Amino acid sequence: MDQQLWQNVLDFNLDEPVSAYSFSTRLENENFWTVNFARDAIAEYKKFMYLAAVSEYMVSPSPIVDVVWHQHLIFTQSYDEFCRVLGKKIAHVPATHHNADFEKFKSASERTAKLYIENFGPQTPEFWEYEDMYGSLLMPQSSLTPIKVTAFGVPILIAAAFGAFWLFRPTYVLIDNPDFLLYYLLIIGACFIALEFYNLVMLSGIIDSRQKCAFVFNLSALELVYLRKNKIVEVINGVVSQLVSSGKVSAFPNNTLAVTDSAAMNTPVEICVLQTIDANPNVGYDSLVKQLALKPAFNKTARAMDGLNAYVCSSKQFIGLYLTNFILLAIVFSWGGGRLITGVTRDRPVTLIAAVLVAFAIFAFVYLQRLTSAIGTIALPKFYFKNIVPQKSDDDWEWNYFAIGSVAFVATFAPLASIAERGQTSGWGGGDSGASGGSSCGSSCGGSSCGGCGGS
Repeated sequence: MDQQLWQNVLDFNLDEPVSAYSFSTRLENENFWTVNFARDAIAEYKKFMYLAAVSEYMVSPSPIVDVVWHQHLIFTQSYDEFCRVLGKKIAHVPATHHNADFEKFKSASERTAKLYIENFGPQTPEFWEYEDMYGSLLMPQSSLTPIKVTAFGVPILIAAAFGAFWLFRPTYVLIDNPDFLLYYLLIIGACFIALEFYNLVMLSGIIDSRQKCAFVFNLSALELVYLRKNKIVEVINGVVSQLVSSGKVSAFPNNTLAVTDSAAMNTPVEICVLQTIDANPNVGYDSLVKQLALKPAFNKTARAMDGLNAYVCSSKQFIGLYLTNFILLAIVFSWGGGRLITGVTRDRPVTLIAAVLVAFAIFAFVYLQRLTSAIGTIALPKFYFKNIVPQKSDDDWEWNYFAIGSVAFVATFAPLASIAERGQTSGWGGGDSGASGGSSCGSSCGGSSCGGCGGS
């Protein structure tokens, strides 16, 4: 290995000049990538480009590395400077899908793997063996979604109530109110308690059964903060509180902020906050939060985590769990529905059972909705609290904030955060990111449309 060349490649900063929408932020935002996955993908890209520089023959990137390469090509000045560091212009050679090219690109891929092992050791599987970030999760996708299950299930649910009426009518007639209502309420309560324990076990199993190289085990603290509450305002509050604590921003009792040390604002997130405050002098913090929530420096977190949640919820493993919940709730509902139909046909009072069924249906719907976000609000935070947080330093403000929440806010900022949270609207939660899972997130290039590179 050419140690000096490799050191020069390592030292090259793709984010120079740093801005609110610099290279890394754009890479994360446009591909629904997590911050650590993007950082590590850039490291793999640098390894690949080093191999391209030292190899006399074509080398070929993985689909994920190719996404970074495409992104860097757009930053023409940075790419030209990088090629000067490498010592030659690295040309991007797209695949043509012609049969004649197949063997050429296959050989390039095999050559790349050999060179990588010789220079860096075994290839990291999450970046070289899969098509996208979600590949390492090994979660086959289902043709069903929770919405489809619910939509198809409601007519079946109604039919099941009539089925229960015909099947259990003799039993319904024998049990008078309020005995039936009491038994039914006990069954409903037992159903939800059983599902809660079952879901906790199954959700933990979904996390624990993933291979350890999967990106879900390398999330940032702020991504987990968003997951736990599904609110980007929680992330913004944590960042701004730290800026106030470090003396870079001042918070005032009139709900406003002011930048006190602009020279020290040198990360994309900090620059985003700086520019937003400067562009809106004397504007209340609650209004600033609404603007910050839409900025890529913050919204990328919502996009990545919403994408993760959507991908998990469309997996066969999760759909199986959702179906189990829906079917059990449907069975319990049908018992009550059969009782309601029996009362109507016998011209008996049905107001109480109808009210119970309406309340049950509403609660069941909310419960199922809660389940669709539980991988982020419950399972992943639980895993990180148990396995990751104890290993983190108390001086790491992001992990400290994830662990203790708003208690970590500096005293002068806490009242502003409280006002912002009270003024929150549903649109702040990051739901407008449009993520629908791994198939829609990432580069259009893919693994088959980019063959490799050559040097000149």
